[in-house]
Amino acid sequence: MTTQPENPATEEKRASEFTKPLRDLLAFVLLGANAVLLFFAVVDLLIPYDFDPHGFTGRADVQFGSFTGLVPVVFPLVAVMITTHVTPASARARLITLGALIEYAVSALFGVLCMFAAFVGTVESGTFSSVRAGFENFLRQLVQLAVLAAAGYVVARVWKGMYTAPRPVAPQGYGQPGAYGQPYAATGYGQPGAPTGYGQPLAPGAYPAPGHAVPTQAYGQPYPGYGHPAPSPSGFPPPGTPSSGPLHAETTSLPTVPPAQAAPGSPTGGRPEQPSGGEQPGGDQRPI
Repeated sequence: MTTQPENPATEEKRASEFTKPLRDLLAFVLLGANAVLLFFAVVDLLIPYDFDPHGFTGRADVQFGSFTGLVPVVFPLVAVMITTHVTPASARARLITLGALIEYAVSALFGVLCMFAAFVGTVESGTFSSVRAGFENFLRQLVQLAVLAAAGYVVARVWKGMYTAPRPVAPQGYGQPGAYGQPYAATGYGQPGAPTGYGQPLAPGAYPAPGHAVPTQAYGQPYPGYGHPAPSPSGFPPPGTPSSGPLHAETTSLPTVPPAQAAPGSPTGGRPEQPSGGEQPGGDQRPI
């Protein structure tokens, strides 16, 4: 008797599979609704009706909640969270984050303006009750502004971390371009074709370039393997020292004629005998 194989368990469905494609639509609806409400709040603040007994300060106190209330704080934040923090990130997440930052900036600007205008309008009578009410209202509105600033700071961190590329910092050290566009390595010690550095002997017939160090040798000691005296501290050979550089002519020693040696037993010691009788060489000789 054979048994039928059991049916495989059906795969569990996730709700995110159906809502993820709608994230961009929901984010744009939230940002659009908040933008429309902010627009009407600005119009009501700046453009009064035909009869307004409270003036600008009264309108500012009334419209403060339109800039810092629950809707201006939560709607942009939710739009950013569902498009950036739910993997994979939305393709329009950068645009949505930028729109949220702009709306938070508008809310903060008009919120601060309304807070100070409402405070001035409340305490202008100068009575104790009005001053107390003005300070209490000022502190409440300041707390609401703090919540708005916290939400805006979170969105700003998302923008800076995900959509702002850091500037490359060039490392400082040898091998980087120096003055006049020349690399440091071109004049570094130990490089092929570089000027002679410390501890290296000069090539025969060459002098160190101006501004470069000369081999460290004790005064009076010859260069290693060349037999030349050590140069002076200024980098040039001391006076009287024959130079072997390519720009100086080679000095040749002329042969010296040895003095005539005197014959053995000669009283003159090798000097020619003078004619006697006062006769000068080459003069006229007259008979006496």
